[in-house]
Amino acid sequence: MAYSIYASRQLFDGVMIIATGINDRNLDKTLTLIQEQFEIMKQESLDIQPAIQYLNLGLEGTTENLKRIADRQFRNELLGVDESIEALQEKIANVTVEQVKEVIDHLGAPFTYAYRAQAGGENNHE
Repeated sequence: MAYSIYASRQLFDGVMIIATGINDRNLDKTLTLIQEQFEIMKQESLDIQPAIQYLNLGLEGTTENLKRIADRQFRNELLGVDESIEALQEKIANVTVEQVKEVIDHLGAPFTYAYRAQAGGENNHE
């Protein structure tokens, strides 16, 4: 049904991306399966510690990477804040399972943006 499907998160802006590689005729089924996974996440217990460790590890190398320094500064400018890496790590460490499930309640349809290539090279934006 799907050639690929994965989720990722942008380190500084909080954007979550669910990317899929599917045949057009499987779009509705794929969206249904994604919604079902959100429901499962809301109902079952979640272990968020690996995600917290992953995010903190990603933040640790930020001060040595020019792109990440620029991304962090851009985020701070947009939000009108001046948060240090340590402050972000503390916020992340204090996230609870309940807070994660509250966010899950806000995820889902309508999806904000989809890009799809059509046969013959034409592109369609939805």
